[in-house]
Parts: sequence; structure tokens; C-alpha cells
Amino acid sequence: MDNTDIFQKLQNLEAKIDQQSEIVAKVYKAQKIGLYTRYAYWGIFIMISLGAAYFISPFFNSVKSLYSGNADILQILDGVSTLQD
Repeated sequence: MDNTDIFQKLQNLEAKIDQQSEIVAKVYKAQKIGLYTRYAYWGIFIMISLGAAYFISPFFNSVKSLYSGNADILQILDGVSTLQD
């Protein structure tokens, strides 16, 4: 083996190392993008859930008051029937 052959092998090895480092950098970047995308997905999902709860809560309150109001009416009617006895 002469010096040119060793020099050629070193150049090939350096090229492969550079290529490997580029691949590792791309994989790392893809992982970071995936992580931030996952954070954004869950953040949006939680915000939509809280927004839906905020907009639906008046409906639940009206239904709740409707049923509690019916209970009050039944108590009034029960009081009226006992007054007639």
C-alpha cells in the first residue's frame, strides 16, 4: 500500500462521515418537528375542548334550571293541594 491508496481511503472515509452526520442532523430535525407538531396538536385539542365547554355551559345551566324549576313547581303544587284539604 502506498500513500496515495491510504489517502484515497481516508478521503472516502471522510465523505462517508460527512454523509452520516448530514443524515443524523436530518433525523434530529424531523424529530424536533414531530415533537412540536404533537405539542401543537394537543394544545389545539385542549383549547377546542375548553371552548366547547364554555359555549355549552349556558345550555347545561338552562337545562339544570329547567329541572330544578320543575321541582319547585311540584313543591308549590303539593302545597296548594294540602291547603285545599
